[in-house]
Amino acid sequence: MKYKMLATVIATTDSIEAHIIRGRLEAEGLHPSVAFEHHVRMNWFISNAIGGVRVQVPPSEHAQAMAVIDQINNAYYRRIL
Repeated sequence: MKYKMLATVIATTDSIEAHIIRGRLEAEGLHPSVAFEHHVRMNWFISNAIGGVRVQVPPSEHAQAMAVIDQINNAYYRRIL
């Protein structure tokens, strides 16, 4: 069996935030996944010990995902009312 390695683009202590970021990455055509969300949800005391909830992508998409993360952090995507 062949295992596919994934690269972590962001880690957070909040699974909802991780899924929002996952959704933004999917909207950009990437293939993200969320790891350790159930571990943190069941026992949030271990969140820092295991590195939090991680959003991961295939290594070939890492650079593009980091660019999207930078846009999110720099308020590129804003709510317009």
